[in-house]
Amino acid sequence: MSSGHAVNPWRLIIKSMLVAFLVAGCSDPVVQLPAGSVARVDSTLIDAEYVRGFVDRVSPGLRSPNTGDEARRDYMRSILARHLLEIEARARGLHEDEVIQTEFRRLWRQRLIEAYRRQILPGEVEISEEEIRAYFVESGLDRRRQMAGILVDDEALAQRIGQELAAGAEFGQLARAHSIDERSREQDGVLGFIDLLQARRLQVPDVLFRDLPAGRVSEVLPMGRRFQLIRFGPEQPVPYKELRADIYELIYKRKFGELEKREVQRLERRLDLKMVPQGLAILLEKGDLYTRLRSEQLSDEEHQVALFTYKGGQITLGDYVEILSRDMRSLSGWGLNDEAEVREVASELVLTQVMLFEGAKRAGIADRPNQRAWAENTQRRLLIEELRRREVVDPLSVTRQEARNYYEDHEALFVESDEYILVEVLVGTEEEARALRQQIDAGMTISALAQEYTQRADAKEEAGLMHMGDYERLAMPQLYKAVSEAEKERIVGPVQVRDGYSLFKVMDRRPGQLKPFDQVERKARALVRAEKKEVRFEDWIDQLMEEYADRIAVSQEMLAQALPDTFLTRLAAAGNGSDK
Repeated sequence: MSSGHAVNPWRLIIKSMLVAFLVAGCSDPVVQLPAGSVARVDSTLIDAEYVRGFVDRVSPGLRSPNTGDEARRDYMRSILARHLLEIEARARGLHEDEVIQTEFRRLWRQRLIEAYRRQILPGEVEISEEEIRAYFVESGLDRRRQMAGILVDDEALAQRIGQELAAGAEFGQLARAHSIDERSREQDGVLGFIDLLQARRLQVPDVLFRDLPAGRVSEVLPMGRRFQLIRFGPEQPVPYKELRADIYELIYKRKFGELEKREVQRLERRLDLKMVPQGLAILLEKGDLYTRLRSEQLSDEEHQVALFTYKGGQITLGDYVEILSRDMRSLSGWGLNDEAEVREVASELVLTQVMLFEGAKRAGIADRPNQRAWAENTQRRLLIEELRRREVVDPLSVTRQEARNYYEDHEALFVESDEYILVEVLVGTEEEARALRQQIDAGMTISALAQEYTQRADAKEEAGLMHMGDYERLAMPQLYKAVSEAEKERIVGPVQVRDGYSLFKVMDRRPGQLKPFDQVERKARALVRAEKKEVRFEDWIDQLMEEYADRIAVSQEMLAQALPDTFLTRLAAAGNGSDK
């Protein structure tokens, strides 16, 4: 390979010899391991149950390709490596690293809060079928509206487009000229039919989806850091059963949120939560100076000033400001104006998390064996991840020439998807699709049926004619898979797809072409980087194995008992898909 970093066969031989030394040579007959122990790293004993459980949990793609003693050595190397990485991380003082400890505290609090929500919050959420049906109708989820949109990066441009539309300019023409959304630009702005939930994901306000008259253009709407103008066209009904599960989830979240709010208020009373006037005064004073307050605008002393106190703890100004600054609403000064607003913001962003965490600790959840084991494993994982980042990931670099070499050696990885031209008719139910299939079998053309029946709005005017390429492969994976497996000029279906049931006929196909290097350089660099990381990591583990060899003891006899051939054979069969 010309990429310059293929695995060296001599390196594999040396690694194999090193592993054999560690597994056999380190097992000095003088060393006595306690009964049931397979290995020892420093004072840590590794027993047969741990070894077997570790290997049993290895995912099929990562299992050793070897058998017998070689497979046992591979697995033992992985187990030893985990322990050595933790030893090395602690030797470098990473267990005292504040960034790692902060991340651990965040994860620990999140885990205890989730456990408290599952196990302690009283009562159950009850939702009736009548509630679900009422929400379906009253919310506007019972219909879809065809949406057209123009998306731009600049608010001033969006306002100018709005003025041109108000003066009579054609929506589709302006979409083709200005929209940065590819579908909008290529389809005269038309994005297809959407329901209320999809409208929310597009940051269209509920009231606008429900009440904006068909054909009228909206005001300029923010969409993240971009801006959009939208217009609705025809609408169609949505079957109740299609959205029932989504509505149930929405109602459940609302009711559970109410339940949680009552529990937080109970904990606030129990823990005697109080706002501290001194902390509030400093916060409001800062609010007069800064529109948006950041942590660096507090002195070290101010960071530690209490904003709230409760039995056993406090919430400092630093805690409040750090959490507030992550919320986009803080850009306009939200959370700094007066006492009532500070209480509101604290309740929404801070107090729920703190109170539930304290509730979990007081309920003894943190002391349960499964939670302590999780905490130890998580601390170990964070240490190892940070060590690996510093030792393996950060030092790596990939040149453009290395990426090009990889691209030339692995062209199949950089070929675009096959493209297809097809005629499709999409309907909502399998029964409808089968009825249409009978008409086709009786001599009706699929194009004529598509023109009358297809629910794919952007294809109806084209009598069902569709193009499928890279975008459709991602947006319509079920249909693309069926099309890629279909014979040319044959009617296929009904095929169940995301939006219903499809009948189609492939008219033409074009094999995917090799993409130019400039288009895929980032992907090539990422693949080279991944390959380099693997090689560098394995080399580094070899170094650690050699460095710590005198602190490792392994019993080959106990290893064979922990991982007998029958067990390894079963794993290999399961990995090949032959384990029934």
